[in-house]
Amino acid sequence: MKYNYVILGSNDTYSKIMFYDIFRNNNVKYITPEYLQNNLFARIHLSTKINRFINLPFKLYWLKKKLKKINFLDSNPICFIVTRSWLELGYNLGLFDFLKNTYPQSKNIMFFMDLFRTYKSCYPTQKKPFNIEFLRHEFDLIISYDQGDCSKYDLKFYPDVYSKIALPESVNSYENVDVFFCGRAKDRLPLILNIANELIKEGLSIKFYIHTGNQSIGEQDIKGIYYIKKSIDYIEYLHNVKHSRCLLEIMQDGALGYTLRSIEAICYNKMLLTNNTDIKRIPYFNAKYISVINNGVLDKNFLESIKNNVIVEYAYDNSFSPNKFLMFIENNIQ
Repeated sequence: MKYNYVILGSNDTYSKIMFYDIFRNNNVKYITPEYLQNNLFARIHLSTKINRFINLPFKLYWLKKKLKKINFLDSNPICFIVTRSWLELGYNLGLFDFLKNTYPQSKNIMFFMDLFRTYKSCYPTQKKPFNIEFLRHEFDLIISYDQGDCSKYDLKFYPDVYSKIALPESVNSYENVDVFFCGRAKDRLPLILNIANELIKEGLSIKFYIHTGNQSIGEQDIKGIYYIKKSIDYIEYLHNVKHSRCLLEIMQDGALGYTLRSIEAICYNKMLLTNNTDIKRIPYFNAKYISVINNGVLDKNFLESIKNNVIVEYAYDNSFSPNKFLMFIENNIQ
């Protein structure tokens, strides 16, 4: 490869699993900002709320401490891949300018793993606009997992990156269930609850973790539904995937293409119930294993297949591996 790669990633379990395949590559380093989150003085110094009113000096100290000395075995230029957890640092603290000044031969890549509108809502400020034009000026390449955003904003499309791992051995007792769901309620709660009731009516067992935060959103007492105030760890999530026959996915409005739920179903050979009508276009689509929910209507024959514990085999060929993602970047960077 012509570049060495520095992934400015997150410290959460999912993000680390996502890039796991390349952690042992000599030309890859994975750097997280957790030391900023764990250091009280750093959190105060870098606080967006405080810096809106008082522009505290010397904030770049924290970036320099983490990113000043990055060494590889060879002299190839560095390609920085920026993810969400580092974007606010780049936007508010000058990360992008720091990288360009410190590593003038480097390339900067932005990888959107959510819809752009969800990123935009995180950066309200009077200092400078947060839009695609601003980011296009800062990055050599902007990549999105969503085909709709790629068409709308003229971005490069790449489906979500994922490293398939061996599903964890269950230490605690996990009951096998027919359909598993885990996600934020958002404005999807009525649909989620309707599907839950329909599945139960058809004789399927369910386990739904619905993340409500601290809001009261009209929760219903339904067997198999658990309302949670914070997200479960991704390893805990994978335990539940292991003990489920089918995953349920309820998409955000406007999202297109591959999603994490569909990738998990493919990697771990699980059936999938989804309202993603675009999923029929993917190479792995198989109507025996994937059923599209249209206007809240479930396919009764598909539900019978879940109950009958049909053997699922997508013949996954490692196509979501981050190694292929790096090859994609090599072929598209200018």
